[in-house]
Amino acid sequence: MILPANRQRLTQHPERAPATLKRVVPPEPAQAVESAPLRLMMGAGAAHPQNAVMVIDLLHYLMARPSFDEIAQHVVLSLTPRYGTKAALISECQADGSLRHLGAFGLSLTSALPLTDVTLWDSSPLSDAIRTGQPVLCPQPGEVAARYPQMPVLRELADPTGAWPLALPGQLVGGIQLFFHAPFQATDLHEDVSGIGAVVALYLSLLRANGGIAPVEPTVPLAVPAGNGAPTTTGRPLTDRQRTILQHLAKGRTNIQIAHALGFSESTIRQETIAIYRSLHVHGRQEAVRQARLEGVLQD
Repeated sequence: MILPANRQRLTQHPERAPATLKRVVPPEPAQAVESAPLRLMMGAGAAHPQNAVMVIDLLHYLMARPSFDEIAQHVVLSLTPRYGTKAALISECQADGSLRHLGAFGLSLTSALPLTDVTLWDSSPLSDAIRTGQPVLCPQPGEVAARYPQMPVLRELADPTGAWPLALPGQLVGGIQLFFHAPFQATDLHEDVSGIGAVVALYLSLLRANGGIAPVEPTVPLAVPAGNGAPTTTGRPLTDRQRTILQHLAKGRTNIQIAHALGFSESTIRQETIAIYRSLHVHGRQEAVRQARLEGVLQD
């Protein structure tokens, strides 16, 4: 079998042999509280009170069935801000060994998708963490580029980063990768994110078992005319701020220029731009402007 130049047979790295992908079977309701993942999470919490607080907080948050973009946002802004977390992405394992992008926060689509467009046999922090079942930590700036020279050149890869597996006992579920503003101390961070990962893995497995990954999105009546703040015909309604940002995007302005013009941070503009893409079901600025004009949301 001929492999692409950037991939190697796993037999050359026996310590990185892939785990067997198995169908995730959810626990019976009566056994859910006593399941191994929850015993693992609460056991970690007993030794690390902060970890127990995070686990309980996340369990309550997941009761509302948020999207994985929203979960990534919650991890960054509510669960791990003391570590200087700036971005997160979440992916799941497919039966063929590929990784499927589920959600991200703090990353543009052009950055998030290449990071998850890999297989378990590629070499990247996320795929290595999932395949081996062990976290891959690169706590220093530029460390990823040195350890993974074959990865695409992305601004985010210059940041300190860490990737953790999302796994149930004997089963690969997916992975979560975090990016940081500054170098981090690995010990406490590993304890906290391991607890978070166990909860997200259980949530993902239950969604799979119930026939879907993404929660049900609110429907938008097609009869409602778009424009002047009306919902788009393809997704969630755009806010006033998002419509204003769209006007700047149509003028070809960068995130920094829009941030200065509107008085917001560049991160806020980036997240609002991602939300616009999601609402319009597009993957870039030009597509967003074109689709918004077609729907009447953006006027020339």
